[in-house]
Amino acid sequence: QEAQDNTITLHGDCPALVKLMNFYLYDLDYMLSVNAASHLLMHIEVFALADKYAISTLQILCADKFKKCVHFHSDSDEFVAAISYIFGELTKYYRKMREEVATLICSKMSLMIKEIHALGVYGKHSELVLLEKGKEMKWWT
Repeated sequence: QEAQDNTITLHGDCPALVKLMNFYLYDLDYMLSVNAASHLLMHIEVFALADKYAISTLQILCADKFKKCVHFHSDSDEFVAAISYIFGELTKYYRKMREEVATLICSKMSLMIKEIHALGVYGKHSELVLLEKGKEMKWWT
């Protein structure tokens, strides 16, 4: 049927994300709308779609776009949602995005140390991120 119609149906994928993936396939880039509800989550979801279809160059682009965008949203609910998605729903193999989140949280620790309650700002995953990063950096044994 698809060969006759010259179409391919991708079942189970969000049409908006597939559209962004198609833009990338033609232009080697994709742009999010200014009106997009969540830029961080969109970059993560496009990254996951690129992983599903084994488009490694799109994964690299998504990680770079996420990295550029994450610092502007680090004090927002969107960042908390992004942390939950990256450390909850995505597999441990999405290391580039996890490292960026860990680096950002660690860099903010000097500001957060003044108020111990500030850890709650980043949700339940912030403690896990810091413990994981601490082991990696050998902050404790």
